[in-house]
Amino acid sequence: MVSAHPEYYHAYFGISQFINKQEGMRISQSWLREQATKKNDTITLAKLDSLQNLSFFKGEHDRFVHQYVLVNQYGGALHNLDALPEIEKAQSFYEDYKEYDWVGAWQTSAQFLQKEFYSSDVREIKELKIPVVLFEGRYDWNVPAVLAQTWLDNLKAPQKQIIWFENSAHGPLEKEPKAFNKAILEQLK
Repeated sequence: MVSAHPEYYHAYFGISQFINKQEGMRISQSWLREQATKKNDTITLAKLDSLQNLSFFKGEHDRFVHQYVLVNQYGGALHNLDALPEIEKAQSFYEDYKEYDWVGAWQTSAQFLQKEFYSSDVREIKELKIPVVLFEGRYDWNVPAVLAQTWLDNLKAPQKQIIWFENSAHGPLEKEPKAFNKAILEQLK
Protein backbone atom coordinates (compact mmCIF):
# COMPACT_ATOMS: atom_id res chain seq x y z
CA MET A 1 0.00 0.00 0.00
CA VAL A 2 2.79 2.43 0.90
CA SER A 3 4.57 1.74 -2.39
CA ALA A 4 1.42 2.33 -4.41
CA HIS A 5 0.08 5.33 -2.47
CA PRO A 6 2.77 7.05 -0.38
CA GLU A 7 0.62 10.19 -0.32
CA TYR A 8 -1.71 8.49 2.19
CA TYR A 9 1.05 7.82 4.72
CA HIS A 10 3.35 9.93 6.89
CA ALA A 11 5.65 7.04 7.86
CA TYR A 12 5.85 3.27 8.06
CA PHE A 13 6.37 1.65 11.47
CA GLY A 14 7.31 -2.03 11.50
CA ILE A 15 7.23 -3.98 14.76
CA SER A 16 9.20 -7.24 14.77
CA GLN A 17 9.17 -6.76 11.01
CA PHE A 18 8.42 -9.79 8.88
CA ILE A 19 10.69 -9.91 5.82
CA ASN A 20 10.67 -13.40 4.28
CA LYS A 21 9.36 -16.39 6.20
CA GLN A 22 11.45 -19.03 4.42
CA GLU A 23 14.72 -17.12 4.82
CA GLY A 24 13.77 -16.20 8.38
CA MET A 25 13.21 -19.86 9.22
CA ARG A 26 16.62 -20.77 7.76
CA ILE A 27 18.30 -18.06 9.85
CA SER A 28 16.41 -19.20 12.96
CA GLN A 29 17.41 -22.81 12.38
CA SER A 30 21.05 -21.87 11.95
CA TRP A 31 20.95 -19.89 15.21
CA LEU A 32 19.17 -22.78 16.95
CA ARG A 33 21.74 -25.28 15.69
CA GLU A 34 24.53 -23.08 17.06
CA GLN A 35 22.81 -22.78 20.47
CA ALA A 36 21.98 -26.48 20.72
CA THR A 37 25.49 -27.52 19.64
CA LYS A 38 27.02 -25.33 22.37
CA LYS A 39 24.86 -27.12 24.94
CA ASN A 40 25.24 -30.55 23.36
CA ASP A 41 21.42 -30.65 23.16
CA THR A 42 20.98 -33.72 20.98
CA ILE A 43 17.18 -33.67 21.34
CA THR A 44 16.90 -30.16 19.87
CA LEU A 45 19.42 -31.05 17.15
CA ALA A 46 17.30 -34.07 16.15
CA LYS A 47 14.15 -31.91 16.12
CA LEU A 48 15.97 -29.37 13.95
CA ASP A 49 16.85 -32.12 11.50
CA SER A 50 13.18 -33.13 11.33
CA LEU A 51 12.23 -29.55 10.38
CA GLN A 52 13.90 -30.16 7.02
CA ASN A 53 11.20 -32.68 6.03
CA LEU A 54 7.89 -30.92 5.40
CA SER A 55 6.09 -34.29 5.17
CA PHE A 56 6.41 -34.57 8.98
CA PHE A 57 4.11 -31.56 9.36
CA LYS A 58 0.61 -30.43 8.38
CA GLY A 59 2.03 -27.70 6.14
CA GLU A 60 4.40 -24.78 6.49
CA HIS A 61 2.56 -23.22 9.40
CA ASP A 62 2.70 -26.40 11.48
CA ARG A 63 6.43 -26.60 10.82
CA PHE A 64 6.83 -22.95 11.87
CA VAL A 65 4.96 -23.60 15.14
CA HIS A 66 7.27 -26.53 15.93
CA GLN A 67 10.27 -24.33 15.19
CA TYR A 68 8.80 -21.55 17.38
CA VAL A 69 8.75 -23.93 20.35
CA LEU A 70 12.47 -24.61 19.87
CA VAL A 71 13.29 -20.91 19.35
CA ASN A 72 11.37 -20.01 22.49
CA GLN A 73 13.20 -22.71 24.45
CA TYR A 74 16.44 -20.81 23.78
CA GLY A 75 15.06 -17.30 24.44
CA GLY A 76 14.71 -16.26 20.81
CA ALA A 77 10.98 -15.51 21.02
CA LEU A 78 10.55 -14.57 24.67
CA HIS A 79 13.88 -13.33 25.99
CA ASN A 80 12.82 -11.69 29.23
CA LEU A 81 10.62 -13.98 31.36
CA ASP A 82 10.16 -11.16 33.89
CA ALA A 83 7.80 -9.56 31.34
CA LEU A 84 5.17 -12.32 31.61
CA PRO A 85 3.44 -10.98 34.75
CA GLU A 86 3.29 -7.52 33.18
CA ILE A 87 1.74 -8.93 30.01
CA GLU A 88 -0.90 -10.80 32.03
CA LYS A 89 -1.58 -7.67 34.08
CA ALA A 90 -2.01 -5.55 30.96
CA GLN A 91 -4.40 -8.10 29.45
CA SER A 92 -6.55 -7.98 32.59
CA PHE A 93 -7.32 -4.25 32.25
CA TYR A 94 -10.00 -4.69 29.58
CA GLU A 95 -12.89 -7.14 29.69
CA ASP A 96 -12.58 -8.11 26.03
CA TYR A 97 -8.90 -9.04 26.57
CA LYS A 98 -9.42 -11.22 29.63
CA GLU A 99 -10.88 -14.20 27.81
CA TYR A 100 -9.55 -13.56 24.32
CA ASP A 101 -7.82 -16.55 22.77
CA TRP A 102 -4.83 -14.85 21.13
CA VAL A 103 -3.18 -18.09 20.08
CA GLY A 104 -6.41 -19.49 18.65
CA ALA A 105 -7.06 -16.30 16.69
CA TRP A 106 -3.52 -16.33 15.32
CA GLN A 107 -3.76 -20.02 14.39
CA THR A 108 -7.06 -19.48 12.57
CA SER A 109 -5.73 -16.49 10.62
CA ALA A 110 -2.51 -18.32 9.78
CA GLN A 111 -4.48 -21.25 8.32
CA PHE A 112 -6.18 -18.98 5.80
CA LEU A 113 -3.14 -16.82 5.06
CA GLN A 114 -0.60 -19.65 5.04
CA LYS A 115 0.13 -19.58 1.30
CA GLU A 116 0.70 -15.81 1.17
CA PHE A 117 2.49 -15.71 4.51
CA TYR A 118 5.10 -18.28 3.49
CA SER A 119 5.64 -16.93 -0.03
CA SER A 120 5.76 -13.15 0.58
CA ASP A 121 9.09 -11.38 0.40
CA VAL A 122 9.39 -7.80 1.69
CA ARG A 123 12.89 -7.66 0.17
CA GLU A 124 11.14 -7.03 -3.16
CA ILE A 125 10.37 -3.54 -1.82
CA LYS A 126 13.52 -1.61 -2.67
CA GLU A 127 12.26 1.94 -2.10
CA LEU A 128 9.64 3.74 -0.05
CA LYS A 129 9.01 7.45 -0.40
CA ILE A 130 8.21 7.94 3.30
CA PRO A 131 10.22 7.53 6.51
CA VAL A 132 10.60 3.95 7.77
CA VAL A 133 11.08 3.05 11.43
CA LEU A 134 11.52 -0.53 12.63
CA PHE A 135 11.05 -1.50 16.29
CA GLU A 136 13.04 -4.68 16.90
CA GLY A 137 13.88 -6.89 19.85
CA ARG A 138 17.63 -7.42 19.99
CA TYR A 139 17.17 -11.18 20.62
CA ASP A 140 14.40 -11.91 18.09
CA TRP A 141 15.20 -15.19 16.38
CA ASN A 142 11.53 -16.07 15.80
CA VAL A 143 11.24 -13.42 13.07
CA PRO A 144 14.96 -12.71 12.86
CA ALA A 145 15.74 -9.07 13.53
CA VAL A 146 19.00 -9.47 11.59
CA LEU A 147 16.93 -9.98 8.43
CA ALA A 148 14.95 -6.80 9.15
CA GLN A 149 18.22 -4.90 9.69
CA THR A 150 19.59 -6.10 6.34
CA TRP A 151 16.38 -5.12 4.53
CA LEU A 152 16.40 -1.66 6.11
CA ASP A 153 20.09 -1.16 5.28
CA ASN A 154 19.32 -1.85 1.60
CA LEU A 155 16.06 0.11 1.44
CA LYS A 156 16.01 3.53 -0.19
CA ALA A 157 13.86 5.90 1.90
CA PRO A 158 14.02 9.61 2.84
CA GLN A 159 14.64 8.60 6.47
CA LYS A 160 15.10 5.19 8.02
CA GLN A 161 15.84 4.04 11.50
CA ILE A 162 15.85 0.91 13.59
CA ILE A 163 15.05 1.17 17.29
CA TRP A 164 16.46 -1.74 19.28
CA PHE A 165 14.86 -3.07 22.46
CA GLU A 166 17.70 -4.57 24.43
CA ASN A 167 15.57 -6.76 26.74
CA SER A 168 13.27 -8.23 24.11
CA ALA A 169 13.13 -10.93 21.52
CA HIS A 170 9.89 -11.04 19.49
CA GLY A 171 7.19 -8.50 20.37
CA PRO A 172 8.95 -5.64 22.19
CA LEU A 173 5.61 -3.84 22.57
CA GLU A 174 4.56 -6.55 25.04
CA LYS A 175 7.94 -7.27 26.59
CA GLU A 176 9.06 -3.66 27.15
CA PRO A 177 5.80 -1.68 27.05
CA LYS A 178 7.07 1.49 28.75
CA ALA A 179 10.15 1.74 26.53
CA PHE A 180 8.06 0.86 23.48
CA ASN A 181 5.40 3.50 24.22
CA LYS A 182 8.12 6.10 24.81
CA ALA A 183 9.79 5.21 21.49
CA ILE A 184 6.49 5.40 19.58
CA LEU A 185 5.66 8.80 21.11
CA GLU A 186 9.12 10.12 20.27
CA GLN A 187 8.71 9.01 16.66
CA LEU A 188 5.25 10.56 16.39
CA LYS A 189 6.68 13.95 17.43
